[in-house]
Amino acid sequence: MVTESTIPKFTSPAARIWNSIPANAQQKLVSMAWCSTCQQETTVVGYSGAIKAGHVLLRGTCAKCSAPAYRFIEVKWNEDESASIVFGKSKLTYSDAVITGELAQKEMRAMQKRQRQLDKREDEGTITKAEQSELKNISKIQVNELIMKLHTAAFQLRDSIDC
Repeated sequence: MVTESTIPKFTSPAARIWNSIPANAQQKLVSMAWCSTCQQETTVVGYSGAIKAGHVLLRGTCAKCSAPAYRFIEVKWNEDESASIVFGKSKLTYSDAVITGELAQKEMRAMQKRQRQLDKREDEGTITKAEQSELKNISKIQVNELIMKLHTAAFQLRDSIDC
């Protein structure tokens, strides 16, 4: 039984694009959303759709944890002003994905090394005010951003391999 609360709500332009997508592709897109809490791909439920920056954005909740979940659907606008979707993510080559991961790892190691140097200078009492400020700026947020880069590189590497 379909109730009104289970029918997705879309803005008019988003509905036109969404309705042009075959049902099996719609279901696949809905199951490829990103959960902001689980930090992984999930199925979005109770979603709505709107146009953001010329593309369709699905917003809803994660089927696993009920946190906000999103799916950005890239739309390619054709010369005749019709729209077609770019399904999935653009794939990097295997070597590009490896390079991305290696760069993120190097950045992480350099930041950790600098933090150890500053910690040592602080322990010795020879740290300058500028270095104290730098040490304070090396935060969990920066570490988390680098971890996300590594995580993204791992996904890109996985996606670059056709199974």
